[in-house]
Amino acid sequence: MDFNQLVMRFFRSPIIQYIGTRYLTFGIQFINSVLIAKYLGVYYFGIYSFISLINQYLAYTAMAPAYSLNALLSVRKNDKTNSVDLWRNSVLILLLIVGIVTASWITLFIFSPNTFSKYQFHDFYILVLIIFVFSSLNSLYTNLYRTYGLLGKINLNQFVIPFFQFLVLFFAKEEELLYYLLMGTIVANVFSFIVYSTNPPLKVGLQFKKPIFSELLTRGVNLLLYNVSFYLILLSSRTVVSIYYSAEELGFYTLAVNLSNAVFMIVGSFSFVLFPKLLNKFHNTCPTEAQKLLNNIRSIYIASCYLLTYLGFFAIPLLELLLPQYKQAMPAFKILLLAQLILNNNFGYSILLIAKKKERFMTYYALIGIFIITVISLLFIKIDLSFLFVALSVAIGLTYYCVSITQKAYIEMNQKLGIKKMFQELFPIYYLIPFLVLVISVLIKENIFTPYISFIIFIFMNKKNLFEGYKRGVVFLTDRNSLKF
Repeated sequence: MDFNQLVMRFFRSPIIQYIGTRYLTFGIQFINSVLIAKYLGVYYFGIYSFISLINQYLAYTAMAPAYSLNALLSVRKNDKTNSVDLWRNSVLILLLIVGIVTASWITLFIFSPNTFSKYQFHDFYILVLIIFVFSSLNSLYTNLYRTYGLLGKINLNQFVIPFFQFLVLFFAKEEELLYYLLMGTIVANVFSFIVYSTNPPLKVGLQFKKPIFSELLTRGVNLLLYNVSFYLILLSSRTVVSIYYSAEELGFYTLAVNLSNAVFMIVGSFSFVLFPKLLNKFHNTCPTEAQKLLNNIRSIYIASCYLLTYLGFFAIPLLELLLPQYKQAMPAFKILLLAQLILNNNFGYSILLIAKKKERFMTYYALIGIFIITVISLLFIKIDLSFLFVALSVAIGLTYYCVSITQKAYIEMNQKLGIKKMFQELFPIYYLIPFLVLVISVLIKENIFTPYISFIIFIFMNKKNLFEGYKRGVVFLTDRNSLKF
């Protein structure tokens, strides 16, 4: 294959098109994180952070049908009749959940209008509910299109929200901008819903078939408990900060969270694309083949996570220059980058456990992780420490979660790892040394030389792995059939 053919295959790959769109979205989202914080000001950014927190909690209440649809349809989509039944029963379940949640919130604010008055939430709750309704519908559609490897409309859906938010940044500031951002989010979600509803892979409709309805609910509740408990690991610290710290401090902490999430959004897009394919593979392969697949995909994924962590560390001096009023957020940002790196270290193992229907164990580990984060955070608050130590509690809780998931995955592959072997699996020496240098950077509060020293060590110790990962990645990304299974 000559160079021109390779380039053509590269750009025709649906994964490249998806990842390219995600990079563009990442760029806009990163800019948004900076400009929204800048133009809202510290106080109103704190209120916006709380609204975003409530939006996330609401979104999770309606995710059960999306999770179960994705898990069941991934292994049954070749059965056309069963696929249609799964889709239409999922739509019915979603509409019932959305209706109940919306009615409950309206009732709450009719009888208790001062709820969350610290964050002026009564002024915004109707807009928040509208976002909840359309984003829930779009989430279900996203999982439908994702299962069939149809990424075009998913690309558009993930792009339009940060794009519309970016547009409104130039028309207002502070409190007025807060309304503009919410309205921009509503317009973007309605637009995505219209696009998704046009020629979907399965025709839209409502249907009630008790066996399928019950299966979707049962699997959905198990997956919801896992996913909600998993996301609560990340949300629990923000919730603690929102309760025990000021609106301004919530703004500082949320900026650190948003920036760390934005940095890791790229590998998140790979995970999103690979999830149905890996779920199908793990469902149908023996433990030996599963181990081989895990080793191949993780070598690329984990190395990418380290490179993104360095990108975040290298950006800190520039962020401090652009947002001098948010300088207090940067130490928490560094800790949360490392926490994200730890979390992403269990990539592949969690998918294996879902394929083996072991979500209940993952839920259990996540709940313990939440307990660890909450208790340690409250202890830090008790002795009057800053929100920086709440970020540290997140890193501790995620470490427990990552180790537990990995250990359980190896048991499912008929292997048992001791503590030493487990540590070596998650942090082999060529990852451990660069990681410890980054930890030193956090401890000595140095943002320039230490991260670059860690980066040089990482490249030197991983040059062979990086080259092999690059070759595997090119093969995967240039295969137009890589999402078909």
